[in-house]
Amino acid sequence: MRLITFFAMGLFLVAPWVFAEQVVFGAYVVHYSAVNTTAIPETMAKKYQIMQDKHYAMLNVSVFQQVEGQADKSVVANISAKVRDSSGKEQEITLRLLKDEGVEGASYVGIFVFQDKIPLEFVLAVDPNLQGAMHPITFSQTFFSD
Repeated sequence: MRLITFFAMGLFLVAPWVFAEQVVFGAYVVHYSAVNTTAIPETMAKKYQIMQDKHYAMLNVSVFQQVEGQADKSVVANISAKVRDSSGKEQEITLRLLKDEGVEGASYVGIFVFQDKIPLEFVLAVDPNLQGAMHPITFSQTFFSD
């Protein structure tokens, strides 16, 4: 159900090779991915006011609570995010909540600038359902501007 919600938001209907990773913290599942904004269909970018450029990418994070015997439930979260290049230069990623009317679920998205073929390390801290406990997530990804 949570992947259907993720796809229903339209943010992952950008290319067949875009997949979300996930991490579980107790009863919560955090889905995250990053994609070059040029891979997002123009109509979707306009709808969600996502700037598109060959050197812009988008971080997308969604949080769900697992409920036994029921479909996972989308929950709000406090999320901080930054990206760091191999030289140690950091860039804060400001996330904003996107929620479509009539769709169960929400995504937090933020745009950041990248340099072609430079590996980036992402550092996220997620407080699912505003419980007061930040959980760290780190991952690496390289973007291409062509």
